[in-house]
Amino acid sequence: MYLTGIDGKRIKMVDVLRIPGFDRQLLSVGKLAERGMSVEFQQKSCAIWNKLKAIALSKKVGKPYVFDCEKDMAHCVEYASRQ
Repeated sequence: MYLTGIDGKRIKMVDVLRIPGFDRQLLSVGKLAERGMSVEFQQKSCAIWNKLKAIALSKKVGKPYVFDCEKDMAHCVEYASRQ
C-alpha cells in the first residue's frame, strides 16, 4: 500500500494488515513507532511524522482517520502446460 504524502509523493507502507471482506487496510501505530515514526491525532485529522517532518495527513471520516492511498494490485495467472 502507498500513502500519498504531503508533498504528493508516494510513501510505501509495509506490513499493512488486510482483513478479508473489509474495504480498508489498517496501519499499526506501534509498527510505525518501531520504525522511528510518530502519529499525532487531532479532533479531525491525523499526521504521521518522520522525525521532525510531517509526511502524511489524514482526515477523520466518521470514526476512522482515512489517508489517501493507493493499494497494491495483485494479479493471478493460471498456467497450464500442454501434455
